[in-house]
Amino acid sequence: TLGREANWDTGQIYLTDKPVLVEDEMWFYYGGNKSSHNIPGTSAIGMAKTKLNRLFGARSLPDTVGRILTRPIKVNGDLFINAESIGAVQVEVISADNDKPLDGWRAKDCEPFIGDELNKTICWGNKSLSDLNGTLVRLRFQLKDAVLYSFDIR
Repeated sequence: TLGREANWDTGQIYLTDKPVLVEDEMWFYYGGNKSSHNIPGTSAIGMAKTKLNRLFGARSLPDTVGRILTRPIKVNGDLFINAESIGAVQVEVISADNDKPLDGWRAKDCEPFIGDELNKTICWGNKSLSDLNGTLVRLRFQLKDAVLYSFDIR
C-alpha cells in the first residue's frame, strides 16, 4: 500500500511513464521517499500492481442496484465487460429512439454475471449483442454488489 504513515513512501512518490503489462496485470514501478519534497531522505523503489484496466470502476452501494446508462451506440459486435461481482451485473438494451427496453433484451433476460473476469461476454439467453448490428441503442448496466471497470463492443 502506498504512503501509509511511517512507510518508506509516505512523503513522495515518482511514477514511471507507463505500466509494465504482465499477463493480465499492470505493474507500476515507482520511486519513493519518507521525507517531504526538498528534504533529504533515503529513497527506494517499489511496485504497485492491479488487474488489467482496473484503475477506476463504478461500484454499486451494498444492497443497492446501481445503474449506468450509456449514450447512444451503434452496435458493431458483441458486448464484453471487465467486472467483479458477488451480486450480479445485468444489462438492458434500450432503443435510442424512444428510450424503452427492446423486447427480449431486458435486464431480466440477461444472463447475470457473478464472478471476477476481465473479458466476459454478455448474453441474453441464446442472443448476443451482435444480433443487433447496425442498430442504434443505449445500454443500461445494472450492478448489485458489483464493480464495472469497463465495457467494450467488438
